[in-house]
Amino acid sequence: MTIVGKTRLTATVGIWGLWVATGEANAVTLGAEAAATVGATDNANASLSGEAKADAFISGRVGGRALWVLPSGSHALTASADVSTFLRGTRGTFTQEQVGWTTKIEPTGRSTLALSAGLLHGRLGFLDAAPSVNAAQPDSQARPAGAISYGALLLREEFAWAPTPKWRSSQALSAAGFTPLEENAGRPHSWAVDNELGLFRVFGLNQFGANARAGYARNSGVERNGVQLTPERGLTYGDANGVWKRSWTEQWSSDVGAGLFLAKADGQDVIGGPGGRVQGQYRDPDLITVTASAERRVQANVYLGDALVTEGVNLQLQRSIGKFQEWSLTLFGGYQRSRAVSEDSLYGNLAVLYARAGLAYDNQGSFRWSIDYLLSDQSIDRNTPEAMAAVSFSRNILSATLVYRWPAPRSVRGVPP
Repeated sequence: MTIVGKTRLTATVGIWGLWVATGEANAVTLGAEAAATVGATDNANASLSGEAKADAFISGRVGGRALWVLPSGSHALTASADVSTFLRGTRGTFTQEQVGWTTKIEPTGRSTLALSAGLLHGRLGFLDAAPSVNAAQPDSQARPAGAISYGALLLREEFAWAPTPKWRSSQALSAAGFTPLEENAGRPHSWAVDNELGLFRVFGLNQFGANARAGYARNSGVERNGVQLTPERGLTYGDANGVWKRSWTEQWSSDVGAGLFLAKADGQDVIGGPGGRVQGQYRDPDLITVTASAERRVQANVYLGDALVTEGVNLQLQRSIGKFQEWSLTLFGGYQRSRAVSEDSLYGNLAVLYARAGLAYDNQGSFRWSIDYLLSDQSIDRNTPEAMAAVSFSRNILSATLVYRWPAPRSVRGVPP
């Protein structure tokens, strides 16, 4: 998980159980993991440069996983809890607990079904604005500033079917909910659900197709000390894109999607425009991977209780170093701006420029370590006077992480990731 807006020291302890049922024998594999990260930032309180306070941070995490691999598929149960704090007390203590379940099965030889559910509880304290390297993670979403206790629920279902070697179809249903657990938190209770469909046809080195997505989100409005800051509101959103994917050579590939997006909040006019995604990638499995992408889309954000129109560009470089590729260098940077669909949302426009550099050593043994540097510069324009004035600030974060794993990954065979 990539944390932006609070870099942290992490201590992780995990225990896994694995049961492999082959019809002839059962095997159980146990494992444990412990990690520690130390770091510092020049702007722990996310303030203007003249008011910024430097601080070091520390956090701990415990977690566990049980994995069953059966002839019908795999099933995993996970649980974790972590706590983070600043050494000089610039900000308070922030926690998160999470439990989750994932199931992957193959109903037929040409189809797969994946189900997942996650329940989160914690205390937020930063605006986590810059996306993580894996932007699909929920933690890549912008989150509300201010230390509030919360609960969240994440559900997802994915189905893929290839009726013939050349035809492929996909479907994904997602749902999420967020609720503040404090009175006068100044944040809405919110939930969102969307469904996406895709159909593709392979022509040699090319793949053509289309996908469409539709969703609905709703928030309870914000009330503070008896004053209604924003009304209860529903939002409808969706997009449709034509898609072209091509493998130009063994190293070069591209992914282009173009279409339209639409969004409407209750009591407002429909907004929309061109949307889509463009990505190019150069990949040499033994040395380097370079990925450049640009995207414009609309998506719900349950942490903010709104839908956001998001535009961004990203560039990522990953380089493997060493005889056995045990060293890896990652450079990641980009620019993203978002605006709320609701005209009277507490959040208006968000812009963030970010860069990350990381060096890691992992020989698939018991130990893994990494050093990371993160720079983010972001600005927020509020829609309503009650939501505070516009905020702009920058932050530098430097951290180092050491991980111990038992058993070592290279000693485990036949265990799905």
